[in-house]
Amino acid sequence: MSEVDLMGWQGQHNRDEAEDAEWRKLPLRKRYDWPSIALFVIFLGAFLYALWKR
Repeated sequence: MSEVDLMGWQGQHNRDEAEDAEWRKLPLRKRYDWPSIALFVIFLGAFLYALWKR
């Protein structure tokens, strides 16, 4: 592996780390897609309820 390849990898890693740090600074309501999560939980609950009532 050449030094150029290694520096490219380290640069990408540093950018990824910076993005992750910025993401962690966001409040929870902005970090996740809450409506989609809520719909998934409702669907999963309805599915499990239907199986339980069977």
